[in-house]
Amino acid sequence: MKFNKLNDITRKFLLNEANQQDPTLKSRLMALEELLNNIAGKSLAEVRRLEIIKEQVKEIKRNVRRLEEKNFILEQENKQLQEKLTLLEESKEE
Repeated sequence: MKFNKLNDITRKFLLNEANQQDPTLKSRLMALEELLNNIAGKSLAEVRRLEIIKEQVKEIKRNVRRLEEKNFILEQENKQLQEKLTLLEESKEE
């Protein structure tokens, strides 16, 4: 009986795990930024490389934000055009 309950719990866990979405780009960048912040350079050259990498990650985050804003605008425009197309098709049928 205990094994059946354990099997049910395991099955539910595995099925839920399969339904989870992939991490977003923002969350991946945040994780990368945290990793970089936890790395201590051993030499001055390594410290400078880490600073350059951190700056590049910040720039990527800015670009991602801009792309997401443009994507949102384009999705809104697409939605409006789809609505107009639907109206035109309906009026054409009449």
